[in-house]
Amino acid sequence: MDLSAVIANLTTATSASRFLDSQIAQAIGWKKVRNSKGDGSARNRWYPPGSDEAAICPFFTSNFDDAYALSIGIDPHHAAAFVREGNSSRAQFEGGEPCYGPTPQIALCIAALTHMQRLASTL
Repeated sequence: MDLSAVIANLTTATSASRFLDSQIAQAIGWKKVRNSKGDGSARNRWYPPGSDEAAICPFFTSNFDDAYALSIGIDPHHAAAFVREGNSSRAQFEGGEPCYGPTPQIALCIAALTHMQRLASTL
């Protein structure tokens, strides 16, 4: 999943969505496997990075704990914070640019992925 595209989708989001959650998960290394069931239907199974055990895709855009875990997972050594500003929220990593979103969770996801992109570009 292209990180720039995920950030762009989050930046234009107006609310939380499982589609955005799945994009974030794939961008940070989660694997989505579509398994067929015996009745002809199919379901998605999600595998966290480095794990062979399926898990529920985190609710990054709607659950603050999942959004915070995303930021810690990307860089546990730099603080991330958010501020509610009227009808929107601003979040940023220590030393990074402010990122805006309609909710604290989305703003924090944008800040985390932007920080991840910045870290990757310095390698």
